Amino acid sequence: MRNKVNIRFFDVIISTIILTILGPIMIIIFILCLIESGSPIFIQNRVGKNQKPFKLFKFRTMRLDTPAMPSHLVNKKSVLKFGAIIRSLKLDELLMFQNLHIAHFFGCS
Repeated sequence: MRNKVNIRFFDVIISTIILTILGPIMIIIFILCLIESGSPIFIQNRVGKNQKPFKLFKFRTMRLDTPAMPSHLVNKKSVLKFGAIIRSLKLDELLMFQNLHIAHFFGCS
């Protein structure tokens, strides 16, 4: 139990530092995604440790009307212009630190 508390403490501290440092970049990405798609955040239900469901937050990189399927199978025209840029730089994944901060990852909650 103590190890679990230590890991959670470390997760919160590190994710807080990263979110603070990268916050301005995330705000810019949020605004640009909002302008291009109208809905800047993509939320997906996933199954985590011990089959516990959680919501995964990412910046939206595809059009809203894109069918629900693996991204490598989706028509390339579904990817937004700005979405292609943030995907290539892996910036669409920045919101995962928010997931870590609110204990959605690793079953530490």
